[in-house]
Amino acid sequence: MSRLQLTLIAGTVIFLYLVLAAIYGNNQYINAEAAEILKNGFAVHYLQDADDFSGNNLLTLVISAPLRIYESVLSPLFLLIMLRLGSLGFLVWALKGFVSRVTLAWAAIIYLLSPWFLYNTHFSYTSYMEIGAALYLLTLVKLRNRPQGFFSCFIWSFLHILAIGWCLHFHYSGVILCLLSIALMFRKVLFVSIPGTIIGTASAGFLVYLGIQAAQTNTSMYLTHDFHEGYPGYGITHVYPVLKSALYWLRFSSMLGQNHLVLETGFNWVSASEILAQMFRIIWLVGVSIAGLLTLLWSVLGNWAAIIDVRGQLLTKQKPDSDSGYISIVAVFALLATMIFAGFAPILLTSDELNVIFPFSLLPVLLIIDRLSEIRLARHFLFMTVIGGILGIIGIFGAVESCKFAAEFNYYENASILVDSFFN
Repeated sequence: MSRLQLTLIAGTVIFLYLVLAAIYGNNQYINAEAAEILKNGFAVHYLQDADDFSGNNLLTLVISAPLRIYESVLSPLFLLIMLRLGSLGFLVWALKGFVSRVTLAWAAIIYLLSPWFLYNTHFSYTSYMEIGAALYLLTLVKLRNRPQGFFSCFIWSFLHILAIGWCLHFHYSGVILCLLSIALMFRKVLFVSIPGTIIGTASAGFLVYLGIQAAQTNTSMYLTHDFHEGYPGYGITHVYPVLKSALYWLRFSSMLGQNHLVLETGFNWVSASEILAQMFRIIWLVGVSIAGLLTLLWSVLGNWAAIIDVRGQLLTKQKPDSDSGYISIVAVFALLATMIFAGFAPILLTSDELNVIFPFSLLPVLLIIDRLSEIRLARHFLFMTVIGGILGIIGIFGAVESCKFAAEFNYYENASILVDSFFN
């Protein structure tokens, strides 16, 4: 695949993503969490001086900062979409030295058009985590060997720790990245600069401190209502949470999206006839289930291949045999870190709370695709068109009729009402 072809495919996917993300953003339901995030950000913008950043945290800055650049309730939504799009840039940057251009094109399709990724285009504390996770993955690649030069090692080590702090600020599932770093350092495939780590830890610690301060005043923004009913080790004693986290890992790289997206599309808008609407619902469920299960099997195959690839290499300290072997090591350790975290977490984790692992869950599937990159380009184009089209259709229906998104919701109007409340 030529660079021009890759650019055209990526550009088309990005355009489609931006259209879908804009629809999702406008059709989102402003629940209590989203309203709290927006109101806190609006309060900082409208009730504080423009140069006063005291009392801020990342969740207020991602709302108030874009408002200071352009006065519109659409500005925070634009920043959210751009941050999520930027995470693809970090992912491609991380992978470009390991896989072919064909695989990079597939990565853009699978990542941006994933029902899991699109369905999280709303104001939530977990919606900002993907860019931190993708930056973290990029730093892993840059630090896989001892970098040449003090400055390079310092910068990437600093960003490595800062990416962890970014994710921890929004949700404690960022601990998964901490576990992964420890495992990779033990495996001798992660080398960090001591000065960069110290300064990065100080910066990340400050972010985490701000997150804790915000959580103490706005608990609903960070913790589910079941948190205080659980206990550390809840997942180990009940087993199911650990197995569910592994299932989420497999589903993240498939078309088998959230249950809300699959089951709550009613098609009542198609016709006043209940029989006709029910017929469309059955076609929808059968079609999405078949596509989801087929891609889920592909995900299982990719993960099984990654496990086989690292067999005998996981606990050694020797350099990986190949680039794909290194990516497989990162993926398998990320899966293990996810399951360990789910075991010690005090509650049953949701897919939103685990989306910090979303970029990593795609790695085994992309490695399988990369092994097939020598197949005729015309076949790849055909499958890209089919898969991209199916993902686009699933995305459209999820945006207009599902639990968190519906055509009758209007973010602009609802957010404007929240802004008006500061002046009435």
